[in-house]
Amino acid sequence: MYYNFKILNSFTLTILFWIIFHICFYAFFLHYNSFDFCVSVLPYTLLVFFIGLLFIYFMINNIKILKKIDLEKSKFEFIFNSSVDALFIVDKTKLLIIDCNKRAVELFEANQKADLIGFDGTKLHFEPLSESERIEIKYKNDKEQNLDYEFQYITFKNKIFWGHLISTPILIENKICNLVRISDISSRKSTELKLISANEDLKIANEELDSFVYRASHDLRSPLTSILGLLNVTVVENTDSNAIKYVPLMQQSVQKLLHVIDDLILYSRNSRIEIKPENINFKEIINTQISNLNHLINANKITFNIHINPTEIAFKSDVLRIYILFSNLISNAIKYHDSSKINQFINIDINYNDIEANIVISDNGSGIPSDHISKIFNMFYRANITSTGSGLGLYIVKGVIEKLGGKIEVESVYKQSTTFKILIPNITHIVNE
Repeated sequence: MYYNFKILNSFTLTILFWIIFHICFYAFFLHYNSFDFCVSVLPYTLLVFFIGLLFIYFMINNIKILKKIDLEKSKFEFIFNSSVDALFIVDKTKLLIIDCNKRAVELFEANQKADLIGFDGTKLHFEPLSESERIEIKYKNDKEQNLDYEFQYITFKNKIFWGHLISTPILIENKICNLVRISDISSRKSTELKLISANEDLKIANEELDSFVYRASHDLRSPLTSILGLLNVTVVENTDSNAIKYVPLMQQSVQKLLHVIDDLILYSRNSRIEIKPENINFKEIINTQISNLNHLINANKITFNIHINPTEIAFKSDVLRIYILFSNLISNAIKYHDSSKINQFINIDINYNDIEANIVISDNGSGIPSDHISKIFNMFYRANITSTGSGLGLYIVKGVIEKLGGKIEVESVYKQSTTFKILIPNITHIVNE
């Protein structure tokens, strides 16, 4: 700002000299009776005086502008040097550092600011930029676009850290440069890497657990099936009253254990097996499941109302998972029917298009208490104390739907009705067809 006042003082002295000169000039000629000459040069003098006033006006305005520029420059320098991040002014063509702030000197452990001025910014990277990165950066610089990258950097004392670089084009002295901000994100990166490692370990553990469950379930199923067969033979061939009394109870226990194992196998399959899109015939799947579940108590007393919108559009999804979905939901609706009602029904409505299928399964069974609804999809949860199931059915249903990229909602009024609303996407691309 000093040079502004210097200009102002020099200009003021010039104007004063000019005024004094003209006063002396007129005094001299008036003294020697040259009044006519003074009058003759008066217009010229007034013109010069007017031009001088204009010149003064523009000079004062110019000084005001320079003061404003100085103020803005001071603000910029204050913000630039007070930033908690390292800031650089970089030549966008040569990528040489033109200026930097105090934090940049600290972050890169330079002895002084001069160590960074004129330095090639790319040499601060721990690993050289790849050819594709160089091409991308050059392209964005040429287009005056912002840059946003995460790199590893190395300091002047060979310390390595992770930095987040954001670069923005700015105009400095009629030249486009890059204002580069580098934030130290080493702590965040360290946490991210630990999280990635933990997730990988967890993924491996889950895969091993799924594999164990699947193998163990299969290994347990065979001997249990053999036990059940022996119990059936015992009932037929044994006339002992105690055996006839207790063997059926043993059969029920084995059957329950087999159901748990079957559910665990389904859960494991859903976790391990990739989705295989195929054309879905909803009517065939539903009728098959109703037929398979006809052995359940009072299943023959329930009316099934099935409505599938007629369409020629192919709906593709995973057949195995669709079977699991309908098997569990229809089975639940039958198990928890209300035998006290005269007209017991299960309604299945399906509407689908080339994007998704909307499935609604409703019944007028025993319903679900309101305080249990939020928990029914939990593993091993039973909403009904009289339930004979494994508590895995709805947990498996939710897992299947999530695997297919869909969602499920439930509405229920205790002792009146229950409605499941399911949305499943139409997988239009066929894998390994």
